[in-house]
Amino acid sequence: VSAESTVEEMHRAALIAREGLGTGNIGSIAASCSSYDPAALDGMLGFTASTAGRESLAQADLVICSNTSLEGDHPVLAVDVLEAVRKRGAGLVVVNSALDDADRILSRAVLDPVRGTASVLWAGIVRRLAETGAVTREAVASVPGGAEFVSSLGRTFEEACAMAGVDPGSAGAVVDAVAGSSRLVIVHTPDRARDRAR
Repeated sequence: VSAESTVEEMHRAALIAREGLGTGNIGSIAASCSSYDPAALDGMLGFTASTAGRESLAQADLVICSNTSLEGDHPVLAVDVLEAVRKRGAGLVVVNSALDDADRILSRAVLDPVRGTASVLWAGIVRRLAETGAVTREAVASVPGGAEFVSSLGRTFEEACAMAGVDPGSAGAVVDAVAGSSRLVIVHTPDRARDRAR
């Protein structure tokens, strides 16, 4: 299946493969053209999939689209996101080097980092969250490798913003949105050809 397929399209393709063709051998071309581990969640979940279903959007108070755009990449999932944003008042943050109209119009904060620097920008945002106490030291310490991860974030928030070509004030709005939310859903596409940042 295409790496650009929605989760729903991939699920349908898997059903066709298993029930129609009698095979569990289904994959994505992305596995051969990207360097990420296509089976990263297999150890935890037993299969490669999202860690949350679409129903999690109904409970979210903030939806973050990272390295993805709603209209272009997730036309089906976008309906649930729009319902969460418009009907329930959830916030929407988009960080992507290619933005759609819906991303710009509906988002509380939109960041358009220089292509390939989104991971640097997110590292700066995470570092700022840890420095301001929005993410407590106890929470960081409770995650295996969490303290080491935060201490490895070498660039300051301002340096990360400068490298990504993003206004620190706009990035600060993302920090505030994340800090002020308790139920976050992150929609991330690791294998888009438009931005290969790890």
